[in-house]
Amino acid sequence: MQEADCVLLEKLKLGDELALERIFNLFHHRLYCFARKYIKEDHEAREAVLTVFYNLWCKRSELILYRSLEAYLFACTRNQCIDYLRKRKGNLVILSEAELQLIEYELEHPCEELTDLLIADETQKKIYKLISLLPPQQMKIFKMSRLDGLTVKEISALLGLTQRTIESHIYKALVFIKGRIGTPE
Repeated sequence: MQEADCVLLEKLKLGDELALERIFNLFHHRLYCFARKYIKEDHEAREAVLTVFYNLWCKRSELILYRSLEAYLFACTRNQCIDYLRKRKGNLVILSEAELQLIEYELEHPCEELTDLLIADETQKKIYKLISLLPPQQMKIFKMSRLDGLTVKEISALLGLTQRTIESHIYKALVFIKGRIGTPE
């Protein structure tokens, strides 16, 4: 752990509100951007990040970090996103099980180092390549859903297909991508 992290953490453990404010100012924007990739609603993504900082403050005295403060905060944000998506799945049945597993995989493997960023870039390129291998209709629907951020209902209305058909195309695309993401080209 970096020396600056240790100093901030020690001040935080002693109840220094300025240390919490400093940590918030250092990380909240990146954590929000990270959460926003998975939680599409702006308010909910902000709420997830605020919950992370609230929990950090509440648990400050028992906090032990084995890695960097940044890694810890990203892991906490990941967990908040997963909790939110599970609750949303239970309430609205919007996410298929394959979608939830893919998102959980993405959230469990955040980029923390430059080498990780390069690997993530390569993974993203591979995902785009896999998307281009989908059947035309499936590719169009998947792009509308994942890249354009449209809901199943919106896609259904635009294409004149049933919502179930749209969900089926998205599910099949996710299974295809997930099944090939770890294989060599």
